[in-house]
Amino acid sequence: MTAQYVLGSDIGSGSCKTLLVNETGTVVARSSHAYAPHYPQPGWVEYDPQDWYTAFCANARAALSEAAIDPASIRAVCITGITHNPVLLDKTNTVLRPSIHFNDQRSLPQCNALKERWGDEVLRRATNDIGPLWTYPQLAWIKDNEPDVWSRLATLLFPKDYVRHRLTGNPPAVTDPIEASGTLLFDPTALEWIVPFLEDLGLKPDVLPTIQDPFAIVGEVSAQGARDTGLAAGTPVLTGTTDTAAENLAAGVIAPGQGTLKLASVGRIVFIAEHPARHPHLLNYPYFENLWYPGTASQFAASAYRWLHESLWADVPANSYVAMDMAAEQVQVGSDGLLFLPHLMGQFAPYWNPKLKGAFVGVGLQHDLRHFTRAVLEGVAFGIRDAFKQANRLGFDAAELYLIGNGARSLLWRQIMTDVMGRPIRVPRECDAAYGAALMAGMSAGLFPQQLGGVAKLIQIEETCTPDAHHQQLYDELFSIYRDACHMMESISEQLHRFTSE
Repeated sequence: MTAQYVLGSDIGSGSCKTLLVNETGTVVARSSHAYAPHYPQPGWVEYDPQDWYTAFCANARAALSEAAIDPASIRAVCITGITHNPVLLDKTNTVLRPSIHFNDQRSLPQCNALKERWGDEVLRRATNDIGPLWTYPQLAWIKDNEPDVWSRLATLLFPKDYVRHRLTGNPPAVTDPIEASGTLLFDPTALEWIVPFLEDLGLKPDVLPTIQDPFAIVGEVSAQGARDTGLAAGTPVLTGTTDTAAENLAAGVIAPGQGTLKLASVGRIVFIAEHPARHPHLLNYPYFENLWYPGTASQFAASAYRWLHESLWADVPANSYVAMDMAAEQVQVGSDGLLFLPHLMGQFAPYWNPKLKGAFVGVGLQHDLRHFTRAVLEGVAFGIRDAFKQANRLGFDAAELYLIGNGARSLLWRQIMTDVMGRPIRVPRECDAAYGAALMAGMSAGLFPQQLGGVAKLIQIEETCTPDAHHQQLYDELFSIYRDACHMMESISEQLHRFTSE
């Protein structure tokens, strides 16, 4: 029988990753293409959606070349991606402006106005509280500050939807309910857009994408898409979903009692549950098979390590992240008293303070680049533990923890995370959203079982990390100091925010 494949791709904050997977769930080719965010003003973060499509096309061609397969043997394509980021199109399907990223802080005034206007109504209806992370205030900022752009808005999409839209020849716009839940404009329980919130923005219903099941086939690779990617015209394309949902599927995290820690741009924490948890300090999204994945997040994880790389390691040749890890391994646990607070543009849990600033604390003459490098790895781990502890106080925990995201590929960071958390952590062999996207494509195409329990049997665990008791004790002590430093930084951050605003 002729071999059959699926293609899964993820539009991330730093790069697009793409995998070709065969009918046994084995990766036969992979490709990654980086792109950069733009920072037009302090506190602003934007992306050019064209970069996402360019990266996706380059990856598809590279994966097809590496695997040396007939494109016609690909049964389905699924694209996942970062959420919250609005892509605004005019009536000719031309992008109207760069996409605002979820780390962007410009919509703080709109957040305050929305809170005054709606109180807890947004939390009740959308299952999440108002903040600059979400699409609603981002759109309110555009409406308030860019009326010409707003007046020409014809279609609202999100990153993975935009790439799929281009790939399939710009059919009617669709998205999935998990993605829509990241807008604060959608009721994930009733599965419908929230009319009063739309009217508040003046959004017409025909601007919004239609809601489709994440596993539904909603288009085919167009003739132009085939020329751009090397894929076969007519290849089925799924709706797709958010990166976090796909990552959890990729890790085999599919049932209550399981959870993930994610070392990607964001330090995302997820608990699988049967119901949402409407609390202003928790994030809620629907999952597959009527489950939910409430959780929380530390705002900077691998993005902090990338920032360090670009700032202090930029002159190091290829494989510089490997060199960074090797340098950090030369430093003892605790970085000789050097602490890193990973609040590079505000912080989510447990502070939920968009003004909070980052810092290196305890710098001394004994510290060099190796110490700063290890301190960033440890500081990110402390930030995730800090967020995790708040979720614990709100009643959430997981008997089984899985480490996912690109940062999980670092053996050093795995162990630091395990020692800081003080509990065993499993690391799946394929631990990113592109693999979850491929699994979704295979489930939709009939290559894999169509229930979560069946497809989870394809997941392989690469390693189960256990904490070193001595290191855990040292990190417990250092974490207490880290918490004190974070609290002391809050008043300083407020002053610095006023200074930079002026």
